[in-house]
Amino acid sequence: MKICFVLEHYAPYIGGAETLFSNLIEGLVKSDQECFVITCHLPGTAYQERLNGVYIHRVRVPGWGRRYWFTIFSLWAVWRIGKKCEIFHTTTYNGIFPTFILSKLLRKPAVVTVFEVVCDLWKDSGQMGWLNAKIHSLAERLFFKLPLDKYLCISKHTGNCLEKYGISKDKIQIIYPGIERIYYETSNDFNKNSIKRLLKLENKYIYTYFGRPGIFKGVEYLLQAVPLIAKTILNSKLLLILARDPKDRYENIIKLINKLKIENNVIMLDPLKREKLIEYIRASDIVVLPSLSEGFGLSCVEACSLGTPVVSSKVGSIPEVIFGKFVLVPPADPRAIANGVKKMYNLEYSILPKKTFLWEDSVMKHLCLYNALISNKEK
Repeated sequence: MKICFVLEHYAPYIGGAETLFSNLIEGLVKSDQECFVITCHLPGTAYQERLNGVYIHRVRVPGWGRRYWFTIFSLWAVWRIGKKCEIFHTTTYNGIFPTFILSKLLRKPAVVTVFEVVCDLWKDSGQMGWLNAKIHSLAERLFFKLPLDKYLCISKHTGNCLEKYGISKDKIQIIYPGIERIYYETSNDFNKNSIKRLLKLENKYIYTYFGRPGIFKGVEYLLQAVPLIAKTILNSKLLLILARDPKDRYENIIKLINKLKIENNVIMLDPLKREKLIEYIRASDIVVLPSLSEGFGLSCVEACSLGTPVVSSKVGSIPEVIFGKFVLVPPADPRAIANGVKKMYNLEYSILPKKTFLWEDSVMKHLCLYNALISNKEK
């Protein structure tokens, strides 16, 4: 089977969606499928290459707002490559329009993976101007009006949200993403103190955030909670493993740290390679995830699978996927985050049994769906 993926960003771009698609596509390649990815060109990358068995075509787009330009500039590549493929697969948001148009012209099935339904949260997050938020909200609602063949949701929560915006239940399918087996197979003889010594944080209570400073990740609220946490847990330190993209969001985080005068309470690190990141998560006393919205909660599942207790906002799919030791708190509330960390410090947590999310299962479910859609189109 030949599958054409239309994705505004792909590896080496760092993000949860990109990580999930990389694992899905490479898993499909291992299952003897031929996968083509059309994506934005990034500085320092080849326009065309084969990476881990995946054919990648990167579209030249202007540097400013490249993900938005991708909607238009990708059309020719989607047409040229899509002609030799049997099915299209895209994701929210900027790859939907070219995928829809050309799948109809070429009379081939098209599916879209919906990571989360944001809509009103564009405005409610307070991270965008009124007009910008309104445009994003209207565009999202428009995309959900396009009659693609299937909407793949990465959680039941996302599927329920889509139904509220008019997508019929028969066009929705839930397929959970996976995480790599290494998160379930780590040894029990790990010495967390070795990482603490490396960071010069022996005898410190480390609460960690890792990921991107995205609009809906809530890092600002976590930083505002730091002074409150420091008052109740005197030996505490925030370990912030933060991507530098989006650049403006990263710079705002640095400014906020300086404004709050919490430099002595925060240790900042750039993103780490997977094996090293796993060590740092396991060395942490807890992981804190202050998101405003979560379609799946990849960081949450990774931390839980490694056995690290989690304090998380009670949003989106988090109650659906969280397990192990955890505390759920209201979103966008620094005081609630501080109280959640205090509860975990005092061992006042909830416990749920282990949940397993494996890529092998996700890949097979995608393959079954592709085959069904292609068969229906050929009838």
